[in-house]
Amino acid sequence: MALFTYRILNQEVEQNIVTLKQQSNVLASNLAATGAVSLLKRDYAAIERLAQRAIEFPGIDEIQVSDANGRVLSDVVLEQGEGRPHFGTPALRVPLAPNVRVEMHTGQMVIWQPVILGDLLGWIRVTHSLAAVAAIKQRIWGTNVLFGILLLTSTVVLLLLILRRPIRTIERYAAFADRMGEKRGEKIGICTTSHELESLGQALNRASTRLYEQDMAIQKGVEELERLAAFPEKSPDIVLSLDYQGAQQYLNPHGWRLLDELGLAGDGVHALLPPDYPALLERCRDEGGPAREIEAGYDGRTFLWVFAPIKKRDLVHCYGIEITARKQAEEQAKSALIEKGVAQVASQAKSMFLANMSHEIR
Repeated sequence: MALFTYRILNQEVEQNIVTLKQQSNVLASNLAATGAVSLLKRDYAAIERLAQRAIEFPGIDEIQVSDANGRVLSDVVLEQGEGRPHFGTPALRVPLAPNVRVEMHTGQMVIWQPVILGDLLGWIRVTHSLAAVAAIKQRIWGTNVLFGILLLTSTVVLLLLILRRPIRTIERYAAFADRMGEKRGEKIGICTTSHELESLGQALNRASTRLYEQDMAIQKGVEELERLAAFPEKSPDIVLSLDYQGAQQYLNPHGWRLLDELGLAGDGVHALLPPDYPALLERCRDEGGPAREIEAGYDGRTFLWVFAPIKKRDLVHCYGIEITARKQAEEQAKSALIEKGVAQVASQAKSMFLANMSHEIR
């Protein structure tokens, strides 16, 4: 409606302005033709009477007659429905070329008509009001706005009547969606009067089912996390967390008990780590992979360490298993093997010696 009104308004305004230009040009040319002789004779009274009669033409606000240099010879202004002469009007700035000229100003249109009788004798300046054009604009806009409001109102009422049932269905769907977290897998009745509403209802039911399944999965996950969270507290091994600078962030209860047993201070757990643990931390940070089965000893006790980086938290989890008993068993087994080997070598030497002596005796 707005675009249509704008187009019609432009067409109407252009047509009216063209008509006003034609009328003003005709009036100005008639004044020039009629007043040329009076201007040649310098009969200014006749020129002024001519302007007073011409200003009664509809839409004319002012008629000015000047000589070729712009000096005003007659200035008649329409006031209270009558043409009244004005005196003392300053000289006009006339056009350079002796041609008809049309100027458009705010609310006014000015026609410059040269008065030529062999030579250029002067100028007639006719000021035409554009109030009629403004009134046409206001009338068109008012009519079309009123029509648009009536059309919009009737359209909205008609749409509300047509969409009453779909709107109620959407409200029911919206209420179900708000309570979907409480429904826990329940489903809503699907409206089949519209393909879109049917698809929306099916989507809501699928979403309710997925939310229920996700809720159950989250519940199981929380239970698993709670179980895993209790693991470090109850672990019989050392569970230690360090940042990449080697600062202690966490130590499980078994680790604290072990420190007390060994007479180490609160941060003395570093004494149980491998001597090159800073390099291991850097390797975990740069490579992103764990470092496994690294032995470290302290006060006759041996620990087997595993370093596992957690990049998202800038931490390295360290798991230490005490293998002192195993190492002692390995040492004892190694000593037994060595003693067995020595005994075997001695037995072989003895057998060889006896064999040699027996040979010599024989």
